[in-house]
Amino acid sequence: LAAEEFAAVAAAAAAAAPAPPAPPAIDASADIGALVEQLLPNSTAQQRAVVVGVLRDGLGCETAGNVLDYAAACGASLRAELVDEGLPRGVATTLAKRLAGVQS
Repeated sequence: LAAEEFAAVAAAAAAAAPAPPAPPAIDASADIGALVEQLLPNSTAQQRAVVVGVLRDGLGCETAGNVLDYAAACGASLRAELVDEGLPRGVATTLAKRLAGVQS
């Protein structure tokens, strides 16, 4: 009986658990700086500046939509480019994963 009670409690807890949040919708015409700040809220201002610089100057992206298109086509090379520019590997990986999961 104890096992059945445990299973019932576990099933109820699983049903009550909130679903993971959906990836944020991104305005394709948004500024790259706003996109980076939204995707990397815990990064430092210097790290965000490196990301924006790489996206704007290095890759020629002008809007969030350009960034999303580039990330969809070349996510791995974007991460490598960011690491080459001095961004910590973990921050670059986080950005690449979040870009892969966003919806425009």
